[in-house]
Amino acid sequence: MRFAFGPSLLFILLAACDGSPTAPADGARAPVVALKAGGDATCALTESGKLRCWGSSGVSSAADSVPQEVPGSLIVADFTVANGFGGAVCATSVGGETYCWGHVAGWYDVYGPYPGFLQDTLPLSGLASGDGHACGIAPDGSANCWGSSLAGKRGEGTPALEAPNLTINRVAGGLQFTALAAERFHTCGLTTNMNVYCWGVGDLLGDTLATSFGDDCFMWASCAWAPVPVRSLGSVRALAVGEFESCAILQSGTVWCWQALPPWDGTKPGFPSLVALPERASQVAVGGVFACALGLSGKVYCWGEHGPWRGTDNLSAMTEVTTTLRFSSLSAGNRHVCGIDGEGAPYCWGDNFEGQLGDRTRTDASHPVRVALSQ
Repeated sequence: MRFAFGPSLLFILLAACDGSPTAPADGARAPVVALKAGGDATCALTESGKLRCWGSSGVSSAADSVPQEVPGSLIVADFTVANGFGGAVCATSVGGETYCWGHVAGWYDVYGPYPGFLQDTLPLSGLASGDGHACGIAPDGSANCWGSSLAGKRGEGTPALEAPNLTINRVAGGLQFTALAAERFHTCGLTTNMNVYCWGVGDLLGDTLATSFGDDCFMWASCAWAPVPVRSLGSVRALAVGEFESCAILQSGTVWCWQALPPWDGTKPGFPSLVALPERASQVAVGGVFACALGLSGKVYCWGEHGPWRGTDNLSAMTEVTTTLRFSSLSAGNRHVCGIDGEGAPYCWGDNFEGQLGDRTRTDASHPVRVALSQ
């Protein structure tokens, strides 16, 4: 396996959002086929196969509220935007190469400027990036992680306290995964038999009954250095991970979430509990202090800490995003949300201090606004 820095490109899914949508100033239609919001950045893959990013994505030297096309001609197969602070991104090409770049704000700046070539010997898919680390699924179904080993979130099975590195480490346990999700303090994966396993800070993992926890591994919290099953969850078809909350969608379309306060508060972890949604869900997205679910109808429902990321001025516990739009895809960053509507148009709402809404302003939006994405 070789590691270096060289040309790169990223693939990312974007956003959709607005109750009374208006087209961008240039009036151009820019259908989006994939979207990803993370940290304070967002990226979109358009029908033309080009990737465009905005916010603190690391594509340019400064955060930008105007979507910028990622340079280069690389064809991207998969992507991730760091779900923690900062806007680091990783992508894999159709040829099996992996690239990472951008600023990892929380723990270590391990990637450097765009573009950053990581490796070309282990084809990865299902990429997920937390804060200072990232993971992908190998062809044999194994999860493989690199970057920071803080609190065991790389999952090698034994305590690893060395400085972050770009060596790809196989996650212990011999499990086969179909999806991964990551955040600042933990990582989770969905296995081929539809169960969820997590590793990292123990209070975030949904179960403290496992024997692999180490005492006081981080800020007086216990850690799991290898995957442990989330308690009482089965028949899961999708999952999402946030800083202090994680959620899963069962085959039935019901959403179950588990959460904990910061581990240094000494609080006990939560176990999965049913979220009372008005309808069955097709997708769930978790941000830093909130979560949202996409209903089968295309409506979006949010809960958690109040703020513009809830997509409404309604302050009730469970709120429907104020919009006439119907979404087909949903993704959450630290304090913003993006989605794709039925016509492939991107929308976002929430905090906009880094330009992560992509509407060419830095004004927060409590209702979906159309991303100024031209072809």
